[in-house]
Amino acid sequence: MLSTWEEKVEFVRMHYEEQGYRVHSGLQFGAELVLYADRPDLVHSDFCIHVTRDDESIDWREMQTLVRSMPDLHKTLVLANVKGIDVGKPYVE
Repeated sequence: MLSTWEEKVEFVRMHYEEQGYRVHSGLQFGAELVLYADRPDLVHSDFCIHVTRDDESIDWREMQTLVRSMPDLHKTLVLANVKGIDVGKPYVE
């Protein structure tokens, strides 16, 4: 279960959909996902979601790259890390 990074991105997508967000690709914003509180034709997305890879720390260069454009885009960057895979109870941190 959740053996690939793509599966983790899909797990994070489902996590935010369960919280009531509309989730779309974040490719145009340099992230994996973007969250909308309502239909995209009615509201702008507020959050860009970056899904971290397996137990990978983010160095300052990657962090700078991720956050640099967020103020211009009027978005908040969220780092999503999938934990608990090894015990069979994954969750988003």
